[in-house]
Amino acid sequence: MVNYLSSVQTSMTEQFDKLEVFKLDTIWTIGHSLVFYGIPCHTRMTIVKLENGDLFVHSPIKIDENLKTEIDKLGIVKYIIAPNFLHHIFISDFSKLYPDAEIFISPVLKEKLEKHQIKKYILLDDELKLNWCDEIKPILIKGNTMLGEFVFFHKKSKTLIVTDLIEYLTEDVKGMKDMNIMGKIFSWSFDLYGKPKPSPEFQWYTNDKIALMDCLENIIKLDFDSIIMSHGKLNDGDPKKLISMAYKMKSE
Repeated sequence: MVNYLSSVQTSMTEQFDKLEVFKLDTIWTIGHSLVFYGIPCHTRMTIVKLENGDLFVHSPIKIDENLKTEIDKLGIVKYIIAPNFLHHIFISDFSKLYPDAEIFISPVLKEKLEKHQIKKYILLDDELKLNWCDEIKPILIKGNTMLGEFVFFHKKSKTLIVTDLIEYLTEDVKGMKDMNIMGKIFSWSFDLYGKPKPSPEFQWYTNDKIALMDCLENIIKLDFDSIIMSHGKLNDGDPKKLISMAYKMKSE
């Protein structure tokens, strides 16, 4: 099987959404539309304000001066997070504009980032004992060693932040109505449209389903009532039910 994850490319055809409030004075999201190997896709960055006013930036998108101005109104960017093997593309852009911010990465990205001359970073771990971990719990999704995804549980807002663990692509998601033929074939192949599903990366590269399902069972037990996905619809029903539906869990 071709490992298409090893060399992610983006197109110059890009569009940005507006920075939107997800939880008042606490969480904001902004979308970014781009082309991934000829397939239009939409990804989402999440910004969390910590109790001391510092900002935690999850899965950064491409940034320009206009977006930087909007972010700077929210607080000081202190932490930049690359949560899995794919969601690191714009880490370099962000770190140049925020040189004092600490970069946290999934361990599977270590070799990749060093090739891009990014050598100053901290590896994510379930057992990190840092100030932000008191407010945002990092959780490694086991069973997919290729992707190495970490999800994040923000305790105060009862929000789970995920990247590719689950997608929910519906007609009202930006770009879906104008999906090209390649995108339609791709979505059909992985049964992605109109229902919560594991991303193609989790469908394709999960190497230990038992470990993955055990991990999901533990996540379901957390006290969250909202979920932010990097790809797909926001705030549509019970987030625990969405996860259960996506992975056909018994609790569905």
